[in-house]
Amino acid sequence: MNTRAGIRRRIHSGFTLVELLTVVAIIGILAAIMIPVVGKVRKSAMNVRCISNLRGLGGALAVFTVENNNKLPPRNLEKDIPYTDANPSKSLRFWTSRLYRHGILKDRNAFYCPAAFPTRDSEVPDSEKIEDTGGLTYGMRMWMRPGGKWGTDRHLDTPLTAIENPSDFFLIADSIWLDKSNTNGRPTQGYGINPTPNSTANQRIHRRHSNRANTLFADFHVSAKDDAYFTKHIPETQAAYMNSDCYFTTLGETETFE
Repeated sequence: MNTRAGIRRRIHSGFTLVELLTVVAIIGILAAIMIPVVGKVRKSAMNVRCISNLRGLGGALAVFTVENNNKLPPRNLEKDIPYTDANPSKSLRFWTSRLYRHGILKDRNAFYCPAAFPTRDSEVPDSEKIEDTGGLTYGMRMWMRPGGKWGTDRHLDTPLTAIENPSDFFLIADSIWLDKSNTNGRPTQGYGINPTPNSTANQRIHRRHSNRANTLFADFHVSAKDDAYFTKHIPETQAAYMNSDCYFTTLGETETFE
């Protein structure tokens, strides 16, 4: 039996250095192709989930209007005492808690966009809460009324019928609160939309889906919008950050929330 020939055959049956380097190169090329594809698929999945969340919020708002004399909730409503620097937002009742606390929307995750950054974590106080503080990532426009004033109109329910063009009047959009160090009870990632894209204020629309923000409108449809849309519809010159009065007919009476 020729054992040396058998050993030589076994040695020559393995990979050569050139073959091994070729395989490594092929794997590298495939990885370079696949990683961006996987990233795009992941971003697409997060976008789909975000749209689903906003549709859920739209459905919850629709139920709220039925139960509230056809009126939309404001961004926040005073509970017992007015807001001051000494009495921070824990004295407020945000639109999210009005939907969640009363069982209209029971899924906490519906208030959280999976593409939002920073994510909920233990370093942010009360980041899991829906009320007062928490990792909220969808903001409601600050005022729904023309000429709205900081101390009054932002706390009033708005009749859905008062919005003349609901398909072009946004209610809620991807948002972010820029001041991570805030400890005054405000949600950590955005609960309202106050400024235009060029503003320096903390409450901002967040274009986190391919440079667009997913947006819920007053007819409860969802669409992705870019800076051009928001700049047009919330002009810099208006303190209420909304379009002209042509969006509204007669507002009618309002009522507070108990």
